[in-house]
Amino acid sequence: MPKVLGALSSIIEVDGGRGFIVERQKNRFVLTVAHCLPHLPPCSLMSHGEERTYKHSLGVIGQHAKVWAQCLFADPVSDIAILGSPDYQTFFEQSDQWKTFIQALKPIPIRRPRLGETIYMLSLRGEFVSGVIHSVNEQFLNIESTGDLIQPGMSGSPILNEDGHAVSLCSVNDSQRECAALNLQDCLPFWF
Repeated sequence: MPKVLGALSSIIEVDGGRGFIVERQKNRFVLTVAHCLPHLPPCSLMSHGEERTYKHSLGVIGQHAKVWAQCLFADPVSDIAILGSPDYQTFFEQSDQWKTFIQALKPIPIRRPRLGETIYMLSLRGEFVSGVIHSVNEQFLNIESTGDLIQPGMSGSPILNEDGHAVSLCSVNDSQRECAALNLQDCLPFWF
């Protein structure tokens, strides 16, 4: 589990849940679940950056969120969202604040899940709890874990393998305390 512990500083607070830092082509992003966003962005290619930008939505877990972010992708069916920097020309200071915050964190690599592998999730108490992947389909994973530790507030947390790679994303149903685990690579958009 030592490699999993290295991911601890890459898991952040996103409004009512969590997210984590990833890197693609030397650019950093935050992956989270769409239901943690304060609102979904407009369904329009012509929407303005201001309509997709969330104020004071990112921060260190347990501290007051102060970093702004722009939604670059949201899928409410798969419950996944990708956040990036606010527009540099419109939100100069907030874009610089994003860059400073994100660059201080280590990105978590993503990999396909494997049947039977042990996985880890960060509990609300800051401890990693483990489980085992029992089945994998195109969109979701079936994980057997210590379910009583899965709680509202964990949504957006990465589900990590023993090497510290994200294989899934936790989406908690607050009313039933059930956790859906996305097959992360199959739910991400092609451009990502």
